[in-house]
Amino acid sequence: MLFFAVTCAAGERAGAVAATAASPAAIPQVRVVRDVAYLDHDRTEKLDLYFPPDLLIATTSGTGEAPASTPVPPPRAAVVYLHGGGWVSGDKGQARDINMSVQLAQAGYVCANANYRLGPNSWPTNLLDCKNAVRFLRANAAKHRIDPKRIAVVGTSAGAHLALLLGFTADQPDFEPVAPYPGISSRVSAIVELYGVTNPLTRRAVDKATGEATAEWADANTPVVLGAMRQEDPARWARFAPVNHAAAHSPPVLIIHGLADPVVSYLQAVELAKILGEKGVEHELVLLPGVVHQFDLQTTPHLGGAALPRDLRPVVYNFLTRHLREPRNP
Repeated sequence: MLFFAVTCAAGERAGAVAATAASPAAIPQVRVVRDVAYLDHDRTEKLDLYFPPDLLIATTSGTGEAPASTPVPPPRAAVVYLHGGGWVSGDKGQARDINMSVQLAQAGYVCANANYRLGPNSWPTNLLDCKNAVRFLRANAAKHRIDPKRIAVVGTSAGAHLALLLGFTADQPDFEPVAPYPGISSRVSAIVELYGVTNPLTRRAVDKATGEATAEWADANTPVVLGAMRQEDPARWARFAPVNHAAAHSPPVLIIHGLADPVVSYLQAVELAKILGEKGVEHELVLLPGVVHQFDLQTTPHLGGAALPRDLRPVVYNFLTRHLREPRNP
């Protein structure tokens, strides 16, 4: 079994997720508070909060707060999770994204699974939404018993692209929302990106017979999201590419990609790893032989996802544990 890994240095509704398709039998319940408002009042996008099984919350009030008589557990590290969908579709309530959130909560993290702006001309509002999800966690850290200095971001596909931009552009005025959390940082301590676009300028179509990238450029959605073709606004396209924002101070990155991905070539992952290495950014590159686009952390395919050569949960959890162990100033 082949497995490549490279490590380089440098309202609200509350409930429980029990044994379902997204939470297999014999796994303890996680607590969920759904449809939490985290953006301005005129926005419809919400987030769902997933709490670890041993982090008790009140399920009747929908507040996410424990009764006064309950012993207060220590603050937990948190993760913002961003779904895929080519920047034009997707939702926090899809089975795969629920599954990802449950797995992260099972590992002991408070997970905020956030919806963000989708559709034509949605950038950079979609990025600002994702940053506001981080800011929301910091602004409400005491309420939800989160350590505001230990927050990471995890994204899949288009969500991975936004996760990279979120982490690489921290505290840059042009990429920071003004409201509704002024003065609160969107900085994260670590990034986990799974099968994401890292540079739309070099993205190529994939030959489905061989799995290799071709000379033909491919990405029908990027012009829609940016509202311009490459030749019409090359500067805007360049700003949309995460690789162009990587710097020596960027947070550590875990990159996971299937070598048989027919949607986003694995060369996008290789390109990102190369640039991070040149910048001296700590990162890990995991390339999965025979694996296509869209997969879970578990080995068994989940609702049509790709089968994996090994369980990725230890890889992801070890990376997060390592980089969220010590608080990092936001």
